[in-house]
Amino acid sequence: MRRRMATVGDRIRLLRKRAGLKQGQLAEALDVSQSTVSKWETDRQEPELEALTRMSSYFGKDLHTLLSELGLDGDAPPVTTMVPVVGYVGAGSEAHFYADAQGPFDEVAMPAWGTPLTVAVELRGNSLGPILNGWIAYFDKRQDPPTEELFGKLCVVEIAGGQVLVKVLQKGRIPARFDLHSQMEAPLMDQEVVWAARVTGMTPR
Repeated sequence: MRRRMATVGDRIRLLRKRAGLKQGQLAEALDVSQSTVSKWETDRQEPELEALTRMSSYFGKDLHTLLSELGLDGDAPPVTTMVPVVGYVGAGSEAHFYADAQGPFDEVAMPAWGTPLTVAVELRGNSLGPILNGWIAYFDKRQDPPTEELFGKLCVVEIAGGQVLVKVLQKGRIPARFDLHSQMEAPLMDQEVVWAARVTGMTPR
């Protein structure tokens, strides 16, 4: 699994996404073009001091703190690793075939609770509540069969047929079968689950 140190562009993108902003919204706030923000985030151009000053004010940080967080003050910031987004998964009962959307498509910052096995998927669907549509769910890529310790936990699961969903796992009424629950939709009952991995955390994209 690939790991790399985050670049200045990675850190700007993470700062923007944590604020829930699109590139165009950040560009408007900083009085620059969206293409300029894109160049920053892809490390084709570094922000000039004037833009950094506006950025620090916009995010409520003093300039020195912002420069340190972005790695532009000459001091090496803490190492930030990235984890791959390995796919898009369905949070609802509608089938989303994992094999049709194999990744990695992108990378996101390693969460504080991450491990060497941590990967991420993007949630699609409203069964966990519409606010979570598009969020990132982290889990450790082990792909072990489900166990009792996962009952009642939010998990990434693959069911027979290759569909990968994010559901609360429960014991089924049939041996070796499992019920998959979500907040907004009817449960999927007595499913054959190939593997299950507990969601270790979620963040907005």
